[in-house]
Amino acid sequence: MPQTVSFYTHISDIPSFICRLLRTVYDKHTDIAVRCATPEECQWLDQQLWAFDDNSFLAHDVWADNPNSTAPIVLFSPNDDTTPCHITTVLNLSEQPCLEAHLTRVVEIVGNDETALANARQRFRLYKDAGFVIDHKKMQ
Repeated sequence: MPQTVSFYTHISDIPSFICRLLRTVYDKHTDIAVRCATPEECQWLDQQLWAFDDNSFLAHDVWADNPNSTAPIVLFSPNDDTTPCHITTVLNLSEQPCLEAHLTRVVEIVGNDETALANARQRFRLYKDAGFVIDHKKMQ
């Protein structure tokens, strides 16, 4: 099965989009790891997921706090000693591409400012050079 990366671009409200996307993945009973740029972003997203929906809870865990987690949503950062290699779908919130061989799908969320778009273009080229099948969804 080829590795796939999906770019969702021109997102104006990234925090809300992240939570809605994770709700969709969770509802499909698919496990996903979220690669945050920093440990602080992991903690921020942890709080967002607790407060996202008053009527339900998105079961998740922060990998640094529980490296044996089996939660369907696992938040991790490049600073973690290990990463959740048992999960093959990653939502990448960092500026570095996720090119690990065990991944089957990567999701990239891109804002609508020129810096974010330029950084995404660079990751796009790296994914393409690595042989990923690329899917682009312009959300504007």
